[in-house]
Amino acid sequence: MYQGGDGIQTGLELFDIEKTNIQAGWDWAERNLRQSSAAASLCSSYPDAGAYVLDLRLHPREKIRWLETAVAVARQLKDRGAEGRHLGNLGNAYKNLGDARKAIEYYQQALAIAREISDRRNEGAWLGNLGLAYADLGDARKAIEYYDQALAISREIGDRRGEGNHSWNLGLEYEKAGDLERAADLMQVCVDYERKIGHPDAEKDAQRLDDILERLKMR
Repeated sequence: MYQGGDGIQTGLELFDIEKTNIQAGWDWAERNLRQSSAAASLCSSYPDAGAYVLDLRLHPREKIRWLETAVAVARQLKDRGAEGRHLGNLGNAYKNLGDARKAIEYYQQALAIAREISDRRNEGAWLGNLGLAYADLGDARKAIEYYDQALAISREIGDRRGEGNHSWNLGLEYEKAGDLERAADLMQVCVDYERKIGHPDAEKDAQRLDDILERLKMR
């Protein structure tokens, strides 16, 4: 659930205060992961702790290094759930670097694990991210295919945030394809959800939806 700007800012401030200690803890864990089970566990859990803050404070290349270590440790510990999360987050890091094809490789690996362990929430998340990556590549057909699957899972498990995100992204693809009526129906789902939780983008997204509805009236 969206926490709002104050929650994000507080997290960033705490990270900045403790940055030296956080880095020192990671360095110790990485050096000792083969000699200490506690260090190995830390290497796997570090990237999960404050994941969104790390996205804002670590360069993607540095985050990739952390995540590659975390994947290796998760495999050593036979923790498939952690392995899948780290692989998916590697996909995110490569997407942030603009390497959509590399991101897709990691999302596919993460998706396979989510399905293997029946983790429907992360299955939906990686399907949605695959849609984003294919959209970046300009492959609308594949993007829509993955968004559709992700949206179906979000509705099945009652994930309103996921439903909103996937509906919006699917709507964008239909808008590009010229199917404005379908785009508007999907984007309305997202705007309704954003308004309900007080998301800061709610009115901006509502304006884009209004623009589409105006274009529909002019047809």
